[in-house]
Amino acid sequence: MIVLEFKARVKPAQATAIDDAIRTAQFVRNKALRYWMDSQDVGKYDLSKLCKALAEEFPFAKKLNSMARQASAERAWSSISRFYDNCKKGIKPVGFPRFKKHSRSVEYKTSDGSVVEAPQFYRKSERRLNKANREKSRKYRKGAKPQSGNYHRARNRYARKHLRVSRQRNEWAKSIAYCVIQSNDLVAYVDAKRRAEGRLECERVSTQSASSQVD
Repeated sequence: MIVLEFKARVKPAQATAIDDAIRTAQFVRNKALRYWMDSQDVGKYDLSKLCKALAEEFPFAKKLNSMARQASAERAWSSISRFYDNCKKGIKPVGFPRFKKHSRSVEYKTSDGSVVEAPQFYRKSERRLNKANREKSRKYRKGAKPQSGNYHRARNRYARKHLRVSRQRNEWAKSIAYCVIQSNDLVAYVDAKRRAEGRLECERVSTQSASSQVD
């Protein structure tokens, strides 16, 4: 198998647009989470309606693609539903949804509506990470300069476990992106409003053709 790697050089205007989109997606997710915390009987569709209200209230939120806004609200709901499931199953820690301080991505839906569940690499490795962190803390001596060799070895082991989780996430994202590219001839994003207009136009044409056949 031949693997080709390319590096894209982003222009300053493009980098600014990407950063703005990431911050806006983070804003929508945090707003959805706050709305769930402050209200009662909030469901998935209530968060979807909130996206439209945010776009009307904040001009910078309207600049973000509507599909990306909906995806941010759905990610907030996925963390909420995971919290509910953990409470019902008695899983500890329950994982109460938290506000995002640092976001690095913007998510978009596929045209067929397929959803890929995140594998939760950090959650699976959480016990091993906590154990390695405790071992590192036990070997730390306050005020000692430099620290002992045992401390540095424990610190390296702890860092390698975090690096493993980071690499797992990176490789998983690459594999999903590769599957999307291989299974589609063209990859593009369309605003939800335009997609709805196109659907209505197709329905109008099909209705006219059906009526002409009846005549």
